[in-house]
Amino acid sequence: MGAASAVDPMAAAAMAASRPPDETAVVNLREGINLADTFFDIRWDAPTYSAMPLRDYQVRVDWGSWTSIPAIADSHTVGRRVPGRRYRVEVRARFGDADDGFNGKKSTIYITTTGSAAGVPDAPQNLKSKLLGNDNVRLTWKVADTGGEARWWEIEIRSGTWVSTGGDRPRLTYGPHRAGVTRTYKVRGVNSHGTGPETSIEVTREPLSSTPPTRVQNFTWTAGSRNNEYVLSW
Repeated sequence: MGAASAVDPMAAAAMAASRPPDETAVVNLREGINLADTFFDIRWDAPTYSAMPLRDYQVRVDWGSWTSIPAIADSHTVGRRVPGRRYRVEVRARFGDADDGFNGKKSTIYITTTGSAAGVPDAPQNLKSKLLGNDNVRLTWKVADTGGEARWWEIEIRSGTWVSTGGDRPRLTYGPHRAGVTRTYKVRGVNSHGTGPETSIEVTREPLSSTPPTRVQNFTWTAGSRNNEYVLSW
């Protein structure tokens, strides 16, 4: 049995149009007091959006996990950082409750900690793959907490052939990776100091089955727990 939920696209579009993105973003995101080589402070002013109550703020560093900050806060200290490294910091506000609320527009700032240059990026961590349709594969990974920042990433798609992601986001969708093919992908970070060590993963797309899928049975739909949501089951 499978299940999926769907939200009415017209209702979602109307909701999005009712909240101007700029009004939901924090105002004047900036670097605060430089506390030490391994700490830095960020500050912001509250968004101007007022149609729904502010629930809290969220902060993330270098595409990592979001950290929740109370709604009364206007600053956050980020610790255990590498001296001389540049960090990408994002802040967003969240409005309303968990069921009917939404995330505000993200604001981004780059901050370089004091100290000597951190050098090349360390090897990326937790490299994962996800097979997509149209013979594509998505690679994702975690930015290392040690070493220098990655200004961009390079992926070896076949022996000796590297492609650039063109930015610092730790993700790449590549194709074609066809059925029945096993391929090893390698990922490494690059900055002004050079190229860092690589991490690799072996990805296999299983051969296509010669047997067609069976017909879906017992297909039903019911109203979901949220507004304009439907649950499809089979």
